[in-house]
Amino acid sequence: MESPVPVKPSNPVPNDRLFFVLPNYLMVEGPNRVPSLPVKTKFLFTAKTMSDPVTISFLGGIALIGQARDSAPIYGQGLKGYGKRYAAVYADTGIGTLMTASVFPMVLHQDPRYFQLGSGGFRRRTLYALSRIFVTRGDSGMCSLTIPRSSVTVSPPASRTCTIQKASAPLATPWASGPATQC
Repeated sequence: MESPVPVKPSNPVPNDRLFFVLPNYLMVEGPNRVPSLPVKTKFLFTAKTMSDPVTISFLGGIALIGQARDSAPIYGQGLKGYGKRYAAVYADTGIGTLMTASVFPMVLHQDPRYFQLGSGGFRRRTLYALSRIFVTRGDSGMCSLTIPRSSVTVSPPASRTCTIQKASAPLATPWASGPATQC
């Protein structure tokens, strides 16, 4: 008697890439009905993004440019100065990613993923993408109106670097009047 083939559990954080290189874990292609993310998975997105070799290398490149320009003389030069710059860039990016992909979505009960439209012409898809600035999907699957604002995370004052991350806060009313609509 043959044993049934074990079912492989689905990975909560897919290994999606843009151009086969850049990490792209927060985009959902195709299905309109997907389950909401558990809080733990929202934090896994941040952990996977910040531990991705491409992210680590990219941030190393940014620190290297800062080293070459001597953008923050207080860090000094050499390996020690580069290490300080790298730590500042990594911490700044990590905090921004943590807040926008995990903490804000957890507190505001939002889904941090971008749900790709997948069909329609260029104009329709472009308008849909632009609407995602103002409309977000909640953990319940319903659309809610958001007020976009920027949260600025700044590295230590000596580094003179600033990164703007997009954050959002939902309004109390759903996107459509009447019954709540699926997003």
